[in-house]
Amino acid sequence: MTFNQEIFYLSLVLFSFLSILFVIFGYLIFTKTRENKNLAKIEQYKEQYQLPLFYYLKEGKPIREIDELDSLQRVAFIELLASFSKTFDGKEIHHQIQLFAKDHFTSFLRSQLFHRRWSYRMNALYWMEEFRMNHMQSSLIHFLTNTKKLSKGEEIQALKTLILSGNSTVMKRLCSSRNELSEFEYSMLFQLLNDNQFNEFITAYKDLPEVMKFALIDSIGVRRETNFVHFLEELTSHEQKGNPNTVTKGTGFYRALCRSVETDCFSGVPFMGRTFNGN
Repeated sequence: MTFNQEIFYLSLVLFSFLSILFVIFGYLIFTKTRENKNLAKIEQYKEQYQLPLFYYLKEGKPIREIDELDSLQRVAFIELLASFSKTFDGKEIHHQIQLFAKDHFTSFLRSQLFHRRWSYRMNALYWMEEFRMNHMQSSLIHFLTNTKKLSKGEEIQALKTLILSGNSTVMKRLCSSRNELSEFEYSMLFQLLNDNQFNEFITAYKDLPEVMKFALIDSIGVRRETNFVHFLEELTSHEQKGNPNTVTKGTGFYRALCRSVETDCFSGVPFMGRTFNGN
């Protein structure tokens, strides 16, 4: 191959590479411009629908165009509804918000839940939690079970929404999580459990993985579950008998729990880390 041919082929490769970069750059600019336009439209729609939605929630005045919305208008309505949910107090108005979301946005949120884009799926999960979409539990379970690439954030948010919905399969879902959850993440979820759900985990304590055991004990202290003091006493006594040189994390949280109810339960037991054996 001659020098001129080498220069020609090198130039051709360079030109192809630059062309690809130019196409990618153009696509990114187009996408960003479109997203900015969509965001601007959503803000305009929110201004347009703010008063009609307010009067509907306060006075029950119907919104005629609600069933003829395009996707951007639906997003605007949902964002307004979520904003009102955070702004207004009172069970009655929150009940109205939940009914409105259930009646008009269930199908839309379900479609967003299975969208190919991660951000759309996360938004759907947050809105389902905000509006207490308890009737969508089957969709959440399907999402947790069948989503091919389920991120940790998606799984935690879906589990959180299931817990708040009072779902009876929460224990099964937590014990078979598809992502490896940390002690902190389990503890955060345990703190949301209702009494029946929490008691189910207490009953199954000995069969739980270690990380869930530590998180459950942590949650007892954070929730100030004084009715489990005897459970912690037995747990700590059992651990000390099994290995006098090892004190589990439960001791520390048991003492924290005792302080929360102003009792001196374990004055003779030092606070340790998760496990301490003198090394």
